[in-house]
Amino acid sequence: VAWVWESFKSNFEIWRVVSSFCYMGKFDMSTLFGLYMLVNFSKQYEAGGPYNTGGGGGTADFVFCFALGCLGCLITYPFLAGVIAPLFAKNMTFYILYIWSKQNPNKPANIWGFPLKAQFLPFAYLAITVLMGGPYWDIVHGIGLGHLYYFTVDVVPLMYAKDVIHTPQFLIDYFGVGQYVPPVAANPRQQGFGNNTFNAPGRVNPPSDPAERSGSTG
Repeated sequence: VAWVWESFKSNFEIWRVVSSFCYMGKFDMSTLFGLYMLVNFSKQYEAGGPYNTGGGGGTADFVFCFALGCLGCLITYPFLAGVIAPLFAKNMTFYILYIWSKQNPNKPANIWGFPLKAQFLPFAYLAITVLMGGPYWDIVHGIGLGHLYYFTVDVVPLMYAKDVIHTPQFLIDYFGVGQYVPPVAANPRQQGFGNNTFNAPGRVNPPSDPAERSGSTG
């Protein structure tokens, strides 16, 4: 089930692309907890409105975000083969958790009954894993990929006025358009500290609506 490039390339074992993201280890409480985290935070991120990369912050944007995380795991694994396993379910759990925490930084959360803000949750899990002597590089890997996605879809458009990541149109056609948040008005309130100011969030162009497009062509 693990990701092995040679088996994928030479023996055409294409199932490894999927199976390497489905296995978390032997069936025990740790595995059940990991699966619960992956499903729970994926649902929370999708339901709470993913970063709008063209699909209006809907399911299409979530699916594309998830696909980019999977692709990131496969691409970066050769550089980290000595420190992470070729099984990426846990990595993806913390990839989604980190993105969700950046999207909802002040949302109340808790870990083992201790309250904290959502923005600290990934690092709290990482700290506990390190203190308990568990393997932590897969967590670091997931957080790193999550930060790369967050930086690309949230920081780059604000700081450099460039939208780098765009949800493919076929995903928008299939899943539909989410609830669009319009761009900020003229003379927006500035955020930041000192000279490090930037415009309040808001995307420049609304996502295309499949219903409108099909209606206009009919």
